[in-house]
Amino acid sequence: MVLSLLSLNVRGFKNVTKRKAIFLYCKAQVNVNCFFFQETHSSEEDFDFWKSQWGSGNIYLSHGSPRSAGVAIFLHNFDGKIVDHKSDTEGHWLMVNIEVDATKYILVNIYGFNNRTKNQKFLTNINHKIINWKQMYATDKIIVAGDFNVVPDENQDRHPTQHNSPHFNKIISEFSNSLDLIDIWRRQNPNKLQYTWNNSQHSQRSRIDYWLVTNQVVAVMRLFVFVPSAIRKHPKEKTSEHGCPNCFENSENYIENYIVPHYIGF
Repeated sequence: MVLSLLSLNVRGFKNVTKRKAIFLYCKAQVNVNCFFFQETHSSEEDFDFWKSQWGSGNIYLSHGSPRSAGVAIFLHNFDGKIVDHKSDTEGHWLMVNIEVDATKYILVNIYGFNNRTKNQKFLTNINHKIINWKQMYATDKIIVAGDFNVVPDENQDRHPTQHNSPHFNKIISEFSNSLDLIDIWRRQNPNKLQYTWNNSQHSQRSRIDYWLVTNQVVAVMRLFVFVPSAIRKHPKEKTSEHGCPNCFENSENYIENYIVPHYIGF
């Protein structure tokens, strides 16, 4: 079985038309069987309806509030085994342990805080939980992805920058080093400037969404694709920029999505 993952910050899943459009977009990615979503804004009562909309395949949710946070992992055409899963109660992290072809992987979906102190405590907590699972399930194949709300390098991953040389964020550096995690996109693109977030005036940009993986994952990884452009659609426009025809065709209300897909495949 081929394991292929995609991560999206959906910026709210409450709108039924928007959610359906994103589900259609995801299922059109025929080679992807595991989806990480951030900022779902889900609650307990959403589970059954979202599951029925998604169709076949397990879904796992960590609920936020109706206007913030929330993370999810959705599976589609996934033939592996679910070993374990756990999450917080604030919609900021979700862990799923899977087994594919007798190999276990620890998957962690993250939505970080905007507060430095909270983020440091948050990632320290995640660190302990990953270490516990590494020992419990005897695996060193770890994949951490999502919206960290923190740039890895203040010089290279933020525009405009206040630095003229590498200025690594200590929170991410310590988290990555403690688990031997690699920022795989940066390793493959050491000098490239691309961003996953910008403000409405496009005067500020940053790379706050990324994949951190262990070397044991890199060794078996076949593909990593970063798509910097976003789906940004209005009601009268009927095809997405990523080839999902008619995703927004039935939109009656104004919908504006900013979706930056990140793919990783094995």
